[in-house]
Amino acid sequence: MNRKVKSLMALKGIKGVDVAAQLGVSRVTVSIVITGKGKSKRIQQAIADILGVSYGKLWNGKKRKE
Repeated sequence: MNRKVKSLMALKGIKGVDVAAQLGVSRVTVSIVITGKGKSKRIQQAIADILGVSYGKLWNGKKRKE
């Protein structure tokens, strides 16, 4: 589980369902990405953008591949 993501989302009052609605995906899909059970760079980048942090800083120092 990515506790950093969950903590920042809670701190900013953002819920997985909010992210899901913005991206047109299910809440479950967002949850799977946040918990690390699945990976989607598009969803990870969207979460980073919504939280106002860099992709690399939020997702364990890994840089997004373009």
